[in-house]
Amino acid sequence: MRIGIEANGIFGWRGPSRNTRNIIRSLIETDSKNQYYLFTAFEPNLELPQKENYRWVRVKKRRFIPWLNISLPLAVIKNKIDVFVFPSANFWLWKPTKTIVLTRAARIASYGFSLADKIQAWLLRGRFNKIADKVGAVSHFNATQITLSCRVHESKLVVINNGIDPVFLDTDIPAFSEYGDYILFTGGTEPRKNISRLIDAYKIIVLRGMSEKFVIVGGKYAPTEPQLGKYRSKIEALGLKERVILHGVEKDTKKMASIYRGARLVVYPSLQEDFGMVSIEAMASGVPLVASNAPSIPEIAGDAAIYFDPYDVEDMADKIERVLKDEELRSSLILKGRERVKRYNWEKSARKLLELINEVAEKR
Repeated sequence: MRIGIEANGIFGWRGPSRNTRNIIRSLIETDSKNQYYLFTAFEPNLELPQKENYRWVRVKKRRFIPWLNISLPLAVIKNKIDVFVFPSANFWLWKPTKTIVLTRAARIASYGFSLADKIQAWLLRGRFNKIADKVGAVSHFNATQITLSCRVHESKLVVINNGIDPVFLDTDIPAFSEYGDYILFTGGTEPRKNISRLIDAYKIIVLRGMSEKFVIVGGKYAPTEPQLGKYRSKIEALGLKERVILHGVEKDTKKMASIYRGARLVVYPSLQEDFGMVSIEAMASGVPLVASNAPSIPEIAGDAAIYFDPYDVEDMADKIERVLKDEELRSSLILKGRERVKRYNWEKSARKLLELINEVAEKR
């Protein structure tokens, strides 16, 4: 069978890009029967296993919409692809072959339910039902979102969790020490990430005498520190300029693993996540997790985190302070996290996706 994958997502630094890279690697390592065709508009830069069951297909670069809906489908037809997999909800408007859509980079009726969210959900509704033979949701919460917002029938949905990038399990990677003792936030800077309230909570624990610095790693999509600049004025106004470190985007995954390992704890204050890679990366790194009780974070982290109300700054501060001070609790969270993260394995996810591919291929 010839299986096509849209592989443009391998080039980013955030969780969805790491997920795309890992699901491709795992499929190639796990499946020796089928042939994989990795379609990209860019020069491939992903190191893959030395196997003969895949090939890159470079499709001439165009603006994204005509590339997705003209160039890519024509290339798929030319290469006689049996089943095509989209690792995110950016997929074509017409169907040249059987199609599976994963939602690892989808914002399905995401936080805020803005007009843009509603329009996207409406547009996806028709496309999911007409184009996708199967939809792979990243969590049960994500599956519920798709069912309610996009009216996709449950029979079309399969939950395929993300796995953990092996680099975060590598105990040979040393803990980052350049910043001293610190608590860590990592991720994007969009409003649902709730960074502004986290800064307010950090101010509270500073006033209570806690000495740890606060490191913010991340940004939007490009590796530029100025994207965190909108928080600088608030940090300065609160007198935290010497305490808060805006690290910016970190594209080196090994260094990111090191930064996790160096943290006293990881804070995850999001107002909503479809999965939330930060949870499993913190657990894999052996760092206590203090997190929002908003979906789908408790579904993924289970009992391996201490939860707070993401809208309650005092509650957030209390939980952070408690985990910083209570060594017995810290040890318990670390042990629970190391056990919990065993659930999230890319080989397991790849095998489940392969079952889905085979199911779709057999349908008439």
